[in-house]
Amino acid sequence: MAEQTIETIPRGNGEEIRVSLSEYKGSRFLNLRTWFRNARGQMQPGKKGLTVPMRLLPDFARAVSRANTVALQRGELQTAEVHPLFKDDADFKVIER
Repeated sequence: MAEQTIETIPRGNGEEIRVSLSEYKGSRFLNLRTWFRNARGQMQPGKKGLTVPMRLLPDFARAVSRANTVALQRGELQTAEVHPLFKDDADFKVIER
């Protein structure tokens, strides 16, 4: 399976974060990687990134959705879209400890 880029998020200074599905040695992963423009002006992957095994993707997605909800509740984001898959997370409440 070839790598499939799902989303590209501009980061500034010619960098971007690419969210992709990839495969390595027969295992499939979600790959979040910082890409930068090299001296020739071409985009190339950097060393910074995160690889999530496919079996953990639902847990990872849920955690990111909850982080989005918490950031909204804390006033750290102005607006956000909630993916229909995570609409039940709208009832998620932060418990201060």
